[in-house]
Amino acid sequence: MPGDARRSRLADERAEWPARPSIADSSALGVHGENFVRVAPSWLSRTGGDALVDKPRNRGLPPGAKPVPSLIDRPAQKSRSSRPEMFAPTDVMLTADAYGTNGGVGVSKTVPRASQGMGRKSKDATSGGLGARLSATQIDFRSPKHQRSSAPNSPGRDEPLTPSGRSSGGDKFKGRASGGQSTIGRSSSSSIPEPSAAQIANMLPGEQFIKTSDDIVEYYVRNGLGAPIKVFYCITAGVSSSSMTRAGGAGGDTSGVYTPYLLHVVPKDFVEHTHVEHYTVTSSGVTFVSGQLGGGGEFVPLGDWMRDASVFTLMRQMRFFKDYLIAKTFKFWRSNVRYKMYALVRAKIEKKLPFARKKFSPALSEIGALCDEIRETQCIVVNPLVTHTLSDFTKNQETQLRDVALPSMETALEKARRVLERVCRDVALESETVAAQLAATTGIDSFVSKTKSMVALKKEQWDKKASHTRVTEERKLLPNLVRLADYMLTASLTHMANANARRLLDAVEKPDPKSKGAFATVVGFGTETTQFEPDEQTLLTAINGQVLDALALALGSVPRVANARAFAPLFEGNAGDTTNEKRNLSVKRNLSLATPLGTPRASAQSIANTDSVESLEGGGGDPARGAGTKRAFEGLGPMAVLLADEGWLAMRSSLATKITASFGDSAAFVKTYDELRAIYEFGLGWDQDLYEKTPKTVNTFRADMLVQKGWQLSLDKMKTSTTVGCVFVDGKPLRSGLLNTVHGMLESMKALLLVKAREEAIKSGGNFGKRVKTLTGRPDELDGFMGFVETHQKHLNAKTLYTTEHATVEDMFAMLVEYEMKIPAADQVRLDDLNDARGLFLESMALGVDFVDAKKPEMMKALKVGISDVEEVLFREQTALNTGQYMDRESDPAEVVVALAVVRGNLDQHAAKCELFKKYQRLFGTAVGAFSSLDLAVKEYQSKFDSWNALHRFRVDSTSWMSNPCESLELDAITNGVDDAYTAAYKMLKLRRDDQVVMRAREEIEAFRKYVPLLNEVANPALQPRHWERIFTVFDKAVYDHTKPPTAHDLLEWGALTQLEQLETIGAQASKEFSLAQTLKKMTKEWQGQNFKCLPYKDTGTYVLGGSDDAQTLLDDQIVKAQGMCASPFVKPFEAEAKAWSAVLNTLQDMLDNWLKCQQTWLYLEPIFSSEDIVKQMPEEGEKFRQVDNEWRDIMNATKEAPDVITIGKDKERLDRLEECNILLDQIQKGLSAYLEKKRLFFPRFFFLSNDEMLEILSETKDPTRVQPHLKKCFEGIAKLKFEGDDFVIAAMISEESEEVPLMKPVVVADANGAVEKWLLQTEAAMFDSIHNVTGEGLAAYVTKPRDQWVLDWPGMVVLVVTAVNWTADVTKAIGEGKTSVKTYEEKCTADLLKIVDRVRGELTSLQRKTLGALVVMDVHARDVVSVLARNGVSSATDFDWQAQLRSYWEDDPREERELTAIMRIMNAEVEYGYEYLGNSSRLVITPLTDRCYRTLMGAIHLTMGGAPEGPAGTGKTETTKDLAKALARQCVVFNCSDSMDYIQMGKFFKGLASSGAWACFDEFN
Repeated sequence: MPGDARRSRLADERAEWPARPSIADSSALGVHGENFVRVAPSWLSRTGGDALVDKPRNRGLPPGAKPVPSLIDRPAQKSRSSRPEMFAPTDVMLTADAYGTNGGVGVSKTVPRASQGMGRKSKDATSGGLGARLSATQIDFRSPKHQRSSAPNSPGRDEPLTPSGRSSGGDKFKGRASGGQSTIGRSSSSSIPEPSAAQIANMLPGEQFIKTSDDIVEYYVRNGLGAPIKVFYCITAGVSSSSMTRAGGAGGDTSGVYTPYLLHVVPKDFVEHTHVEHYTVTSSGVTFVSGQLGGGGEFVPLGDWMRDASVFTLMRQMRFFKDYLIAKTFKFWRSNVRYKMYALVRAKIEKKLPFARKKFSPALSEIGALCDEIRETQCIVVNPLVTHTLSDFTKNQETQLRDVALPSMETALEKARRVLERVCRDVALESETVAAQLAATTGIDSFVSKTKSMVALKKEQWDKKASHTRVTEERKLLPNLVRLADYMLTASLTHMANANARRLLDAVEKPDPKSKGAFATVVGFGTETTQFEPDEQTLLTAINGQVLDALALALGSVPRVANARAFAPLFEGNAGDTTNEKRNLSVKRNLSLATPLGTPRASAQSIANTDSVESLEGGGGDPARGAGTKRAFEGLGPMAVLLADEGWLAMRSSLATKITASFGDSAAFVKTYDELRAIYEFGLGWDQDLYEKTPKTVNTFRADMLVQKGWQLSLDKMKTSTTVGCVFVDGKPLRSGLLNTVHGMLESMKALLLVKAREEAIKSGGNFGKRVKTLTGRPDELDGFMGFVETHQKHLNAKTLYTTEHATVEDMFAMLVEYEMKIPAADQVRLDDLNDARGLFLESMALGVDFVDAKKPEMMKALKVGISDVEEVLFREQTALNTGQYMDRESDPAEVVVALAVVRGNLDQHAAKCELFKKYQRLFGTAVGAFSSLDLAVKEYQSKFDSWNALHRFRVDSTSWMSNPCESLELDAITNGVDDAYTAAYKMLKLRRDDQVVMRAREEIEAFRKYVPLLNEVANPALQPRHWERIFTVFDKAVYDHTKPPTAHDLLEWGALTQLEQLETIGAQASKEFSLAQTLKKMTKEWQGQNFKCLPYKDTGTYVLGGSDDAQTLLDDQIVKAQGMCASPFVKPFEAEAKAWSAVLNTLQDMLDNWLKCQQTWLYLEPIFSSEDIVKQMPEEGEKFRQVDNEWRDIMNATKEAPDVITIGKDKERLDRLEECNILLDQIQKGLSAYLEKKRLFFPRFFFLSNDEMLEILSETKDPTRVQPHLKKCFEGIAKLKFEGDDFVIAAMISEESEEVPLMKPVVVADANGAVEKWLLQTEAAMFDSIHNVTGEGLAAYVTKPRDQWVLDWPGMVVLVVTAVNWTADVTKAIGEGKTSVKTYEEKCTADLLKIVDRVRGELTSLQRKTLGALVVMDVHARDVVSVLARNGVSSATDFDWQAQLRSYWEDDPREERELTAIMRIMNAEVEYGYEYLGNSSRLVITPLTDRCYRTLMGAIHLTMGGAPEGPAGTGKTETTKDLAKALARQCVVFNCSDSMDYIQMGKFFKGLASSGAWACFDEFN
């Protein structure tokens, strides 16, 4: 702005007022002047002059003249303010600073209206004149467009300047709006007349526009002392109430606020000779002229007037003074209103309050006394020194309530009813009497009396009218009186119930120290836990139900006073329509007919008015009035009031809490009984019969009885009872029961032990007797003596066992004595007999030793003689085997074998005798003989038997082979028999070269081997009758007769050896035919037992084919075999069978292929078309599937009934049905694909899902919550949605990390009518809007709290993008401020990072920790980037180092879809933030390579292209792409490519990308 514009207009125009100091130089200012109160009246506005030199203006003063120096308070200074034309006095500025006035508000509140009249329209100027009234709604001309400058070169310099600065001859003045009439001020402006046309014509130029004192000051400032108008007449300006309201409100407009310094200009005629208080304003000052005769006046210099006006305006900006008039007025108004309301309420209460009536007060006092009686009624009896059992306690309370409390309450209520009836009767009678008296005094006769004056008669009549009015009011108050009494009684009953409940609660919470607790409970063992009887729930149920609820029901059963028949007319709904006489008669009649409510004992049965649903709602009928009567009485009964009473509910809750706590502590106490649970469980599992049947030893008895004895000791030490809180825990019954259990088991064990001891004693005694008998004989022969020695030796070896047996019996009887078991006399005798038998046994053993020692030499001699005899016999047998027929080569093998069998029998006898002699030698203790003769004889026998037996067996076999019919021969048996015989002969000859028998056998075998080829041919099982016919033809024999088959001997006679070649040809052909036939038979046999497995499929009611792999494998193998068989030349004999079998297999293969294909498609489509919604959308496909489904069910049901594979394979009709089903299924699949394509086009994210995944989602139309598992397939960051209400309103998104983000606009799933794709699309839009909204909120909240606290309050992705936006803005700002700022910001980034690290080290939730983990990664990268910028000295936001970074901005949406949006930039590439919710996932560590990938990919995206990162496996190509998508909040679909991917699949993918705006990362694309 040029310097002339900053010069003081006051100096240029030579005004008499000094220039004031500028805003910047005021001592009241701060550094920037922000606390300065800008007071800018238009008469201080200046656009010229120089304040520093106080250069005067030249208008209004002679050339060279200067204003008086004394009028300048201080030298003016040049203003450096943003508004240099605005000044204010220094003392005013100090005052404003002292009061702390905000300068920003002061500018709009203190600008005077010097130019308010500048815009008056010409027609208003004509009609308004000098006397026009100011309005509270005048146009504010303080805006710059309404402030006109008055430069020295303004037009019309020869004319006096008007306040507008324009020539008086101008016609561009705007009109001023008129307002309401003022009511404040010493003289009202409402009486100011409008100037006439003549007055306006006589005015000086511009005079008609001067309306206020501000205009006058502006006029004199502009024109100086030489102004043409020397004096103005003014009166005070008023203000309307509406302007007062605005003055007190917000906005700061003071145009309507009363101020004594705002004057209205009036014509001189208006104030002259009218005694009106007014002011005269000249260039020197303002003079106040009193309206009173001789009142004088007061003069104020114009400078002081202006100063005072400024100070007043400043003071009016202070809150106290600004709102003073309104506050004081409101205070007076509020006090008056309060008193008036108080007086009205007091009068109404006095009129309606029954206690204020003398007639009602005694009755209410009586009812009050009855209420006191009710309050003292004792319904619950609790003896603090007695521990109550639950049954006794509930019984006592029931008795007390029934026999004491209820009669007492009913008696009190009956008395109250009678009191009220008496009052109602008295009021009715008095009303009737007063009405009659009043009727008697009406008419002219009532004013005629010989003894009373007219005044006395009027007074008497007035008194009767007053009495009638009083009685009428009392009669009207009768319903309220009854209500009041009913409420008092209800309150008393409620108080009584609460008092009794309090008494019970005190007994429970504060038990007497001498008592053992309020309630007793018995401890017992349950199946798994220790139980209480009664337990916590039982006790609470009994107290609540049988005590407290019974008390509440009793309150509900007592009669309501207001429901008595006598008071029914008072509450009739149409009672106001009846005459007073009818009402009085009705009341009296009901009072006379009213019967007592009944005796207290019978009240519960006689009173029908209980707290039913009707009474709770204010209704309810009276049985005495009839069913059709409507009641107008309203009010809750005692029971309803009690059940809603907070104290009652709190006491019940406290009672339950105390009992629960006591039982909880009791449970801790009874844990000491857990070690005794073993006794209880052992007793439960004790089965005496099973215990008796189980074998036991003495140690077992001792251990079991010792356990029982230990349990007895534990039970003796058991603490049987304790008091815990309000509960007395009694364990005596538990201890008694366990003791009985232990005692019973111990007695059973002792009885069983006695039986066992008796049995063992008898058994042991018998055994000892038998042993003694074996030792009584004294044999003389060798065998008998050796038997005695053996028996004696046996007893001697078992002596320890016999001793243990005897000791066991002794221990049993000793244990019985130890456990105080009385032993019967018979059992004691048995024990003595056992001891005697044992002693006799020991004596017999000693005598046996003496006998053996005496007889032993003699018997040893006899043993030697016997051994010599056996050796001699064995030698003779050996000699015989080497002579006679055994050595003769020509002997008959059959006879020799028979003789050898006899020899074998003799050798066995001799061997047995040798073993016996060895035994005797061992008993005598001598050396055991070898008996070598026996071994030699046996060896010789075995050699001879092997040779002759081999020869004999071969001769028998060869004879049978040659003589048996050829058809009965077994080829394998012949071949193996010949080979085995030859091998055996060869081995024996190798061992015994001179054995002639073996040589003979080998010779015969070799001679027979020439017939083996013939036998192989004729023994071929493949030879059939047709082959034998051909063989007979070879030998020129007759026709083959199968009843007389030939033998090998016959064939030899026919010369078979010469025709062997032809026989081999026939046999080979027969073998091949036989092989094919056997193969066909085997193939047929393999299918036997092969059935199709029909498995039930879910709950469809049908089956599916299962386990067909084995059948398929077998089928594949047999089809190949059958094809080869049919192609063989040897298949002719059974060619038809082979071809038929091949056809069956082929049919079965086709059927199985179609069957499995149909099953696979049916399984895929069945759950789809089970959804009614999908069937409705695809009716044609649904009908086709229904046909297929019916066919499938028929086929599978038939298969289930007849599952044989071959039988099904022969059913060609079934094959045709399956083929038809497959055709229909193909058509259905095509229709389904078209249906899914339509859904994909509606919700493009479905393009990234397979058909199966889509159908799983689309089939869940009835229950949207079942779509939750599939959400991750459509939305990367949404794991589930938060559904609320029956309409399934989606209120929030929940990530896999359990982060919850509310939706800005919830999605109502019910509105989609089951269309999953529709509400998913709405959810997608809501997700975008919600993330955008929460991002904006996060940005706004970022500056409201420290960063390390802010990051914990927002979702993870919002934290990352908001911090990125602020980081970008801060870095840009730091770069613009210089290199030092970048370094400083680097330190700030480090400090912020360390604060986040400190947060990570503290206690955080898992969700917060994940957020901070990702933030730390980004903060580290951000700090590193700033470090690089500082190190490289980046000084411009366009430098490459800064442009190469991924930057985030929050700015106007270029697409204008939103007001503001996040924009991501790198280099010259720009991409909008996607707002895809990604959850609270982690972020990839950013490396320089990552930055280069970001730049490349962002540039490609900006150019609507793609990118192809290339590199070795595992280097992060895919993860980098995914992380860039996270940074831009874009959905990124990762797809692993394979060889099976084709153009159709790629086209589907690209359709999804183009429709949804998502990214795709094709991994392993090469």
